[in-house]
Amino acid sequence: MAGVERWSDPVDGPAEPDAVDAVDGADGVDGGVEEALHLLEGLEDRPVAEHVEVLDAVHGALRDRLADVGR
Repeated sequence: MAGVERWSDPVDGPAEPDAVDAVDGADGVDGGVEEALHLLEGLEDRPVAEHVEVLDAVHGALRDRLADVGR
């Protein structure tokens, strides 16, 4: 499709130093991101009506963590 940007295009160049430094764990996983993703555990067992609340909480936690990376 002409004019459509693909998300899978690789990013040229090295990772930003701040992004690399923001990683908490030795396994390369950011602790704040990991905590946010834990909120998704068991989501499939919860009523669909509760999904929006959970997804909103995950989005907020990830947004906050991303904002902290630049500080």
